Amino acid sequence: MDETQNRVTYVPMAVSDITDAGYMVLVNGKNPIPEVPTISSMVRADFAVQDSNLYAHELALNAARDMLATAKQHGVGDFVIVAGFRTHEQQAFLYERNPKTGGTARPGHSEHHTGLALDIFSRTVNSGSPEQLGNAEPYQWLAKNAHYFGFILRYPQGRSDVTGVPYEPWHFRFVGHVHAFLMKEYNLLHEEYIALLMEKGQITFKMHGTTYCVYHSQPEDGLIIVPQGAEYTLSRTNLGGYIVAVALTPVTDRVLS
Repeated sequence: MDETQNRVTYVPMAVSDITDAGYMVLVNGKNPIPEVPTISSMVRADFAVQDSNLYAHELALNAARDMLATAKQHGVGDFVIVAGFRTHEQQAFLYERNPKTGGTARPGHSEHHTGLALDIFSRTVNSGSPEQLGNAEPYQWLAKNAHYFGFILRYPQGRSDVTGVPYEPWHFRFVGHVHAFLMKEYNLLHEEYIALLMEKGQITFKMHGTTYCVYHSQPEDGLIIVPQGAEYTLSRTNLGGYIVAVALTPVTDRVLS
């Protein structure tokens, strides 16, 4: 057994002590965001934006900067971020303009409230149906490689029965490298991934030479179980529990294939 695995112990932690635990929060038509963050908690994007007043979560922007720079190096064209964080009022305005197609979430039910969802369009292939865009090389590259940067294609083709949203090849949601890898590996939607962890309790796997354990922790008496002696991330699910991803072996650098 690896030396790090020998050092990992699990201890209770008060839910009231958890901070910044929302990057895996599930927001959809059935699960509204508990509270829309303030714009002051977001960061203004200073690269690849259509609107200079575009804001998003710092984690999502840092990952997107890396992803779009890598895409450019791979010769798949330039991208522009056209949407990030939205306030309740901004989402209400969009919904009132287009409430019935299913393509615009009700205010309070949009992933854009989290600041972790980005709409990314190609500057070279920027018109056509969702199917036409999704078949174009730039969007194919994003769909294939986004998980290396912690993103998932949130609304894939043919899965609106689960997501409640039509195909959007431009909508990417930051969930972190570990969760994005697992969702890509098992072809799981955000909803399905959380449901699987709630059912199984935990999944242990290896990614880029590092062994991880991802598990679901349901609070009991205001406490959840977290690891000691190992690197881990923690996020609420918006379904009452928390997802913990713990590195059981020393973390190695990810590589883009």
